[in-house]
Amino acid sequence: MKKLLSLGFVPLVAAPLCAISCSQEKNSTDEIKWNLFLQRNYVKSLLKLVFKNDQNKIEEYIKSQREINLNEYQGKLKWSLLYASNTVLSLGFDGNFFSPRPVLLSEASQNINELMSKNWLWYLYNLENFSFAYYPEFDKFESSTANSNNTLQENSLKLGSFYSPKTNNIIQFVTQEYENADDWKEYRVFFLTQEGFIIRLTVDGDPESNFSVNLSQYLYSYPDLIKDKETLKSFSLQKYIQATQSFVDKPENRTEAILFQEKYGGKLLRYTLSDIL
Repeated sequence: MKKLLSLGFVPLVAAPLCAISCSQEKNSTDEIKWNLFLQRNYVKSLLKLVFKNDQNKIEEYIKSQREINLNEYQGKLKWSLLYASNTVLSLGFDGNFFSPRPVLLSEASQNINELMSKNWLWYLYNLENFSFAYYPEFDKFESSTANSNNTLQENSLKLGSFYSPKTNNIIQFVTQEYENADDWKEYRVFFLTQEGFIIRLTVDGDPESNFSVNLSQYLYSYPDLIKDKETLKSFSLQKYIQATQSFVDKPENRTEAILFQEKYGGKLLRYTLSDIL
């Protein structure tokens, strides 16, 4: 059953002291920022859902995320996205059907999958350190390819081909219980960022074992939601889900989805993870 459940000159001898002081200050700032992030309701709710309210597992996971070395992991993700982001993979690679996948490409893909399935909390915390590329989804119901291309060009010119979040703040979140059986549960979590983008995350698995997490590489929004702060203030994430997502007792209604997108300036926009800054 599917249902909705309702962040000039320095004497040589002084250099080490300065380096230590700056490092301590940076660590202190990061610690404060992490503590504030972990106090947000959506973070606490998500951790409880994923780890079934097991406080020991929650604390262990948080510790693992806070201990990730920022500089090392940024470097690892940067080259991984260079080789295996969705925009790059859409171009394919030189080789025929029987050619083995390049080792570097496979490793890069694994690194990105690890980010979205294992280090999802670190990703949400560091959201403003990532960059996303406009990556529209082809709609087979579009009246023509020409119309579709014109729309894509207009959106790219008006909204930009790339987007870098300025904050990791989430202003709304909704959890959709999608499947509820004795041997399987699935939850879909939707987040609305302070800048008007929607993030999707899935939590699923056997209730008797550990749940799996899959955080989408995509960000979604509507033109007016990005451009107009007043529109963002009145936007309801729950109504978005009801209009665009299907339920057992409510099959997908394309007309309702079209009316919803027209209300917010046009077709749903999609951006994909492309770089880490």
